[in-house]
Parts: sequence; C-alpha cells; structure tokens
Amino acid sequence: MDYNLAKSAEVRHKIDLLWGAILTRLLSLSANRLGKDFLSVGRVQSPTLRLIVEREEQIKSFKSKYYYNAFVKVKGIYAKRKFESEEEAKAILESIDVLKVLSFKKSVVEEKKPIPFNTTEFLKEASRFMKPDKAMAIAENLYMEGYISYPRTDNTVYPKTLNLKRLVEMFLKSEFRDHAEFVLKHGIEPSKGKKETSDHPPIHPTAVASRDELGKDEWIIYELVVKRFLATLAPKAKWEVKRVELEHGFKAMGKKLVFAGWRSIYDYTKPEENFIPDFKVGEVLVIEEKKIKKEKTKPPSRYTTGTLIKVMESLGLGTKSTRHEIIKKLYDRKYIYGNPIRPTNLAFAVINALKETVEVVTLPDMTAKLERDMVAIAEGRMDEKEVLKESVIFLSKILKSVDRERLGSIIKEGIEKDRVEELEKNAVGVCPKCGGVLLVKRANKRFIGCSNYPKCKFSLPLPQKGRLVITSKTCKKHGVKILRIVEKDRKWEFCPLC
Repeated sequence: MDYNLAKSAEVRHKIDLLWGAILTRLLSLSANRLGKDFLSVGRVQSPTLRLIVEREEQIKSFKSKYYYNAFVKVKGIYAKRKFESEEEAKAILESIDVLKVLSFKKSVVEEKKPIPFNTTEFLKEASRFMKPDKAMAIAENLYMEGYISYPRTDNTVYPKTLNLKRLVEMFLKSEFRDHAEFVLKHGIEPSKGKKETSDHPPIHPTAVASRDELGKDEWIIYELVVKRFLATLAPKAKWEVKRVELEHGFKAMGKKLVFAGWRSIYDYTKPEENFIPDFKVGEVLVIEEKKIKKEKTKPPSRYTTGTLIKVMESLGLGTKSTRHEIIKKLYDRKYIYGNPIRPTNLAFAVINALKETVEVVTLPDMTAKLERDMVAIAEGRMDEKEVLKESVIFLSKILKSVDRERLGSIIKEGIEKDRVEELEKNAVGVCPKCGGVLLVKRANKRFIGCSNYPKCKFSLPLPQKGRLVITSKTCKKHGVKILRIVEKDRKWEFCPLC
C-alpha cells in the first residue's frame, strides 16, 4: 500500500474543493448569480479560461501589416520573393526579363512517424472528431469492453514487455489487414516520445473489433487508436525535396512524397505536395509571367480543444485525467462556445474582474506549484498538512482583501452584454401576447419563446432538422423575421406566425 500516493490524492481532493467552493461562492455572491446560474471558478478552471480570454484579446487588438509577394514564372512554376513595399516589388519586376539559377538542391528527407498515444496526445487527435470529454468517455468504455488499453496514461514509450508483433498479427484477419501486413513486411520499429512511465503503457488496441460490434462514435475512436498504434510501428515517410534559388532573391521549393510509410496508415491529414522541375546551376531562364500579390499578416489562431489540452499540459494545469473535464465545465457554464474556442462576454467579465481584484487565482503559477507539491507528497518529500494549510492561508487572505463590490459590478456588465447580444442574435420579432421580444431558444428542442418568460409563456414550435437561419426579411402580415431551414438537399423559408 502506497500511503504517500493516497495522501497526495486526498489532498488534491481537499484543495480542489477548497478553491472551487470558496472562489465560486465569492464570485456568485458578489455578482448575485445564485441557484442554477452560479458562476463556477476553480484553481485550474480560472487560469485555463484566462488563456482563452487573453488569446481572444490578442486577436482583437492585432493590427495587420501589409506586405507584397512578387512572383516570377519560370519553367512553368512560380518563384517568389517577399517585399515590404509595392513600389520596390514593381521596380524589381520591371527591371528583369531573365533570371540565372544560383543554386539547386535535391534530397530525400525522412519524416518522423507519430509517437504513441498518451492521454494528452490522444485527446488532441480525438478532438478532430468530437469534444475531448466525449472522446475520453468512449475510450474508457472501449477499455472496459477490452478493446483498448487503459486510456489515462502519461507514457509515450512502449514497454519491452509488450509483445508488439503479436498485437499487429491479430489484425491480419480484420479490415486493418493491409496495414498490419505493411508493418510486418517492413519490420517493427516503434517510435517513442519523451515521457516514459512505469504505471501504464501508451494507449493501444488489445482486441480486434469490427464496425458492426461498435457504435459510430466508438468506431471512430477505436479506429483512431488502431491506426495510431500501427503508424508508430511503420517505417518513416520519405519526401523528395527540391530547392532552387534564382537571382534577385527569388526562391521556390517543391516536395513530393516518394514513400508514404506511416502516412499510408495514419491518413487523417493529406500530404501537401508541390511540384517543381530540376534546374541547373548557371542556366538562364526566361521569365514567362510576372505578378504581385498583396498579403497581410494574420493574428494568432484561436485554441481548439486539442491545442488547449496541449498548452494546459505544458503549463502544468490539471492532470491527464482532468483537463478534458475542465474544458467541458467551461462549455457547460457558458464561458466558451465553438471549436476553435471563443469566450463569451461573461468569460471576459469574470477574468477581467478576477485580474483586477484577485489576479493571482487566474495565473497558472499557483496551480503549477500545487501540482508539484502533490507530486512531492506522493514521493514522500512533503507533508500533506503543510500543503493544505498553505491553501487555507492563501484563500483566507483573498477573502479579506478582495473588493467584492467592484468584483460584482464588472461581472454584471459582462452578463448584461451577453444578454443584449443574445437578444440581437436570436430576436425574431415582437411577442403578440405581451409586447416582449420573440427569441429562438434552445433547450432539449429549439422553439420560439418570449423574452418575458416566465411571466409570458407564449411559444411556437420550430422544425428540429436542418440548420436554422434568421433572415433579414420580414413577414408583411406579422412583421416578424422570416426563418430559413437549410437541409442537405433543400432549403425553405417560412414565417413562424403564419
């Protein structure tokens, strides 16, 4: 019995409850958001939400800069050079009709295969198809049914005790037969990641399943695990890469996949190939065409659920078992929506209010320190009572120093902004019963309801299939917005009151 490990798990329980309960009550009471509308905060949740909010702020404040790509067509392909100004690009293009080849290099480059699945890598890839919490629930079910190994692991190195050849051979009589034969033909050489632990192996298949045995989403996850496993054992992919440099700084690069290797198995991304011919150093090329393209710099991209899990791991936010649950909580609490992830006005208000009044609870530093402390407890280097006491003292100081009135007012502003945006986004017209605003609402089903609910219970049904669009057109008889339903094979419009 490892008592230190047990103490570490218990103190995590207590600290998460302390932080979650105290900070959730602080925010909810300050903003007067009680009952089912309470505002949740937590030691991992708040720093994670801050990451999302600050990324959105970076996107909003980003100022694009224009630049100009000049292209010259030689031997049927385009070489390019980047310029800061259009005038400079034009001047260069006008001064040249031929270009000499300064250098040409051709080589075969090996592309590394993916590393074995640990929980973080698995959830990052699975988020292509579904939300991480759903992917984890399915993976746990597949584990319980005996199809895959335990899905909560940090390990990215297959242990020597794992009979990889036997696992590959069991797929010779399955729909993965071609992939299994390919791996066996070229010899098994497993890839490995940087993390090696002794508790659980990387996620891998443990039994053969067919599509008929599993549900649609179960098959997606099972197939992902099988293909990833086989790809980690397959040979590396090989690319023929060509690079040519011409006079006046014009360059072109081409690449062609000459041996698919692991890519023939793990086919979730299409290889991008770009053809260019061979060149000879010193040859003079006649320019066939010239053009200039105006481009602008792009803001940083929003986090997807997959990339956010990777960032959380790098910052020590949460554990392999909790990160997907934290993200689900942010969705459930209406702090975020969509994928790539966007924060709501409520999220901005909560993070800005916390940053102004108790910023430390939004920083990853404190959470990362607590994670290190819990590892130290598990290893017998720290006393769990001292770690718990630190959190009690820390949270007590926050409660004594925080300006609750200011905290509440900032959050209320954000709540009001979300309410106004929701009205503008979903408004259909005026309620014929009370004069309120008719809104498209979504509960278990979508329907039209009054903004004055529960005082006014006027409602109208809506079609449940297809994408619903509120158009800018209005019904001449009732003055409400015309709605459009878009389905795969048709689209149609109607007035909800007609």
